[in-house]
Amino acid sequence: MNLNTIASGTAIVALTTVRNNQNLTREVQQRLTSLGFQPGLVDGIWGNRTQSAFTAFATRNRLQADVISPRAAQVLLGIQPRPTTPTPPPRPTPVPTPTPPTIAQPPATPTPTPRPPVTATPTPAPTPTPRPPATATPTPAPTPTPRPPVTATPTPAPSGPRFAPPTQAIPTGLRPIASDVFTWQMSRISADQRLTRQIQQGLDAMGHNPGPIDGLWGGRTQAGYVEFSRAYGFNSNELSPIAALMLLEPAIPRIPVTRPIRQLTSQNFIDVARSIGCEVAAVRAVVDVEAAGSGFLRDGRPKILFEAHWFSEFTNGQFDESDGDISSPVWNRALYIGGAGEWDRIYRASNLNRAGALKSASWGLGQIMGFNHGAAGYRDVESFVRDMHESEGKQLTAMFNFIKSNRLDRFLINRDWAGFALRYNGESYRVNRYDEKLAEAYNYWRNAA
Repeated sequence: MNLNTIASGTAIVALTTVRNNQNLTREVQQRLTSLGFQPGLVDGIWGNRTQSAFTAFATRNRLQADVISPRAAQVLLGIQPRPTTPTPPPRPTPVPTPTPPTIAQPPATPTPTPRPPVTATPTPAPTPTPRPPATATPTPAPTPTPRPPVTATPTPAPSGPRFAPPTQAIPTGLRPIASDVFTWQMSRISADQRLTRQIQQGLDAMGHNPGPIDGLWGGRTQAGYVEFSRAYGFNSNELSPIAALMLLEPAIPRIPVTRPIRQLTSQNFIDVARSIGCEVAAVRAVVDVEAAGSGFLRDGRPKILFEAHWFSEFTNGQFDESDGDISSPVWNRALYIGGAGEWDRIYRASNLNRAGALKSASWGLGQIMGFNHGAAGYRDVESFVRDMHESEGKQLTAMFNFIKSNRLDRFLINRDWAGFALRYNGESYRVNRYDEKLAEAYNYWRNAA
C-alpha cells in the first residue's frame, strides 16, 4: 500500500494503520517535507514531529487529521482532483457556432464575374489607344492589398508568450497557472509568498536547491529557478503554463509527455502475437499477470521505479555520499517512494548523470529496466525512454521484444506456463503461483475470443 493506491481508491486509512507501515510512513514524511511541513527525519517512524506536521497539513487543507483519505493522498502527491474535468463542456458549444458556414457566402462573390465583362469591353477597342487603359492596374491593386494584412496578423500572435494583463489578479497557486493561457513576469510571481513557496517546493523536489522553503525569493531560489529554466529551455524571467506544469509534475527534459494517455488497443495485442507466432490469448495472459496494470500515471508520465543501487553502479558511486537517497552501493527497499514520487528521484538523478539515471529505472507496462534497452529493441536508452512516453502500445512491444530476446517466446507458443514463469520470475514463481495464474488468464481470454 502506498499513497498512489490510496489516492486512486475509495478506502480511508486510519493513522494507526499508517504508523505500522514504515514504507507508507516514509512516503508521507517525504511528501510533508516537500510541502514544507517539517516532519523531522524521513525514517519511516511516525513520531511526535511527524504527527504535528500531518496535523498542520490536514488543518491547512481542511482534512481529517486522524486518517489518510483519498483526497488527503491526492493533496500530498499534488494530484488535482478529478472534478475539474467538467470544464470541457463549454467546448462542445463552440462547435455548433462554426455554423456560420455562411462563410460559404464568399462563393457568392460575384466579383469574379464582373472581371470577364471588363476584359470583354476592351476587345472591341482594337485601336492603339486602349493599350494604356489603367484597367489592368486597378485589378491587381485591390487584390494584393487585402491579402498581406490577413497573413501578417496571425504570424506575430503565436510567436511570443501571451502575458497576463497588469490588472489580472495573481493566481492562488501553480495549478491554476498551468491550466491557463497566460505567462507571468517573474517580478510579479516572486513577490507572492504562496507562489514562491510552491516554486521552492518544486525546485527542491527536483534537486535544484532553492534554499529554505520559506516563501521568500532570495538568491538561492533565483539560482535554482534559472537552473530549472535552463534544463527545459524556459525563459527564467517568466513563468509560463508549461513551466508551472513541470514544477508540479517534472518530466525528463527534452522528452515530451503525451496527453491524453494512449492506451492499449486490441490491434496492439494482435500485432505482438503475430510477431511472436503465439495466440493473442497468450499475450493477454502475460500482460494480465506480469504487467503493471496501466503503463502510465494519471498525469501522463510513464510508471517507473528508480533503482538507487543501479544508479550508483552506472556512476561509479560518485554520488553515494552527497545524494544517498538516489545513489546507494547496495539495494535498499527503504529508498523507494512509489508512484509519482519516483519521478522526483529520477529527475534529480538525471541532473547529475542523465544516461545513468535513464538506465537505472524500470519503465511502463513491462517495467523493463533502461539498461535493457537493447533487448527491448532499441539502440540507445534515449530512444527507448522516448517511446515509453509515447503509448502503451510501444510499451507492450518493448516488453515482448525483451521476452523474445531472452528466448521465452517458445514457452508462450507451446503454452508452457511453468517454463515461462520459471525463467521470467525465477524460482519464486511456485510460491506466487505465477504458472497457475498465467494458465487461468489464458483460458479466460481464449474463451472470451
